[in-house]
Amino acid sequence: MQTPDTRRDFAADASLLGIAAAAAVVGVLSTVAAWALLQLIRLFTNIFFFHSWSTVANSPAHNALGLWVIPVPIVGG
Repeated sequence: MQTPDTRRDFAADASLLGIAAAAAVVGVLSTVAAWALLQLIRLFTNIFFFHSWSTVANSPAHNALGLWVIPVPIVGG
């Protein structure tokens, strides 16, 4: 005689709420980290290419460094 198969693809029990809460916390922390990294990228782009202390989104293509634009990313790396 065979026992009934009780396996499922997804078992919803009390631990599911803890896993969902942990996933939400990881998502929020990842979002904050991504925002902070973007702000740092903008800050260092403005410092090294435009000599201004700002986090405004500027493209390095509009710089006035001339040929100095070549070693700036190399030194930054």
